[in-house]
Amino acid sequence: MSFSLFSAILMTFVVTFFLSFSSFAQQTDGTSTTPLPSSWGVSFFSIGSMTQKQIERGGGSFGSYNYLGLNYKLSKAKRLSARPAFYYNTNGINKFNEYNSQSMETGDFHFVYSDYEFAAFENADIEVILNFKVYLPTSQFSQATRLVAKIRPEVIVSKPVGRFSSLSYVAKPDIYIQSQMVYVDETTPKRADGRYRFDPRKTTSMANLEHFLEFDASLTPAFSIKPALGFSEAWYNSSESDGLPGGHTTVARLALAMEFRVGGRASVTFGVENKPKVTNRKDDVALFRPEENEATLMINASM
Repeated sequence: MSFSLFSAILMTFVVTFFLSFSSFAQQTDGTSTTPLPSSWGVSFFSIGSMTQKQIERGGGSFGSYNYLGLNYKLSKAKRLSARPAFYYNTNGINKFNEYNSQSMETGDFHFVYSDYEFAAFENADIEVILNFKVYLPTSQFSQATRLVAKIRPEVIVSKPVGRFSSLSYVAKPDIYIQSQMVYVDETTPKRADGRYRFDPRKTTSMANLEHFLEFDASLTPAFSIKPALGFSEAWYNSSESDGLPGGHTTVARLALAMEFRVGGRASVTFGVENKPKVTNRKDDVALFRPEENEATLMINASM
């Protein structure tokens, strides 16, 4: 995919975002979820990506984050889930231009309490969904950094637009409970004599915040266009004794996705994203650089 094509696709999210308020107000009703037939259910989620450079070079490694969910319905609007997670990478060249063999690694096992009627503002026709998540340190990275736990009180605030479309604000704050402020990054490149090329010491994460606006423009009961705009923030611990300062990074997110729904309980979403780093850069911020463009594939299913 050429730079101009990738840029053109991403730029259309701006036009789509504003035109959607009037263009998709009278479409046929469609929904991506339906009530589970019993108290117990299972679900599967997968999201993977590949950068524009990987696509252009060919032979790129496709990396994905996945989980299986065992779900128990407490009531019509409340649910508990237990989710073993894993990462999967195909053979190929990764985004750092290094060859990766096919691999699978354990992710952080997590529990989720969901309340789909957490709050409502009837006068403004606004609904609030809560997904309260607790992550345990079962992944290789979490164990290397000696993470105790991660807590994510995820909130989705949605307002219908027209009959079948909606505008949502999504906030995903992460709070890290750490046992140490500094860890040694074993992936740091080494010289021939075994010494590290760079200081392998890094500070652990303190908090993250991913937040964005997303418009779900339903064209048909089975198809939506979803432009999104937002930011990802990250804060890091500091260690005076090790001479390592903390830090804060901000990455912007411009995205455009197409969602295809199957039978109300499954969806496949194809997307393109531009994620420019807007802080701590050595050069100027610019949109649509090939190394900051990604193509994404997301699968969501439940039964």
